[in-house]
Amino acid sequence: MAERFNRADTNRDGRIDNAEARAAGLWFQEDFSSVDADRSGTVTLFELGQAVQQRVSSWMSEFDAADLNHDGQVTQDEAKQAPNLWKMLTSGGRGHPATVSRSEFESYTVDRMYRPGDLPSVAPNIIEKRF
Repeated sequence: MAERFNRADTNRDGRIDNAEARAAGLWFQEDFSSVDADRSGTVTLFELGQAVQQRVSSWMSEFDAADLNHDGQVTQDEAKQAPNLWKMLTSGGRGHPATVSRSEFESYTVDRMYRPGDLPSVAPNIIEKRF
């Protein structure tokens, strides 16, 4: 995450403004204010880290709420009760898995937020369990 932040910070001031976020294609480019916690018009690496932690925590809470029988697995039927979870599990041509465990989903969410690569649409294939 720090590496991508530093590449996006083209003027090397330790902050990313909205233009830099857009130019770098960062995940928060469309909702800059959700990461700019102090409303300064720029985002620090600390603010970005906090936003990532909050997003991962939110996604994991959604998983826990969808796991109706509390077995650590979310089935297709359970995932349908959580639209964001369902969308994440079935996007990108991945199909519909029979079940996804909490640890698999946690790996998926962390990877989505922390991956160092330049391809924001690349995600692990949790359906075939290839990471």
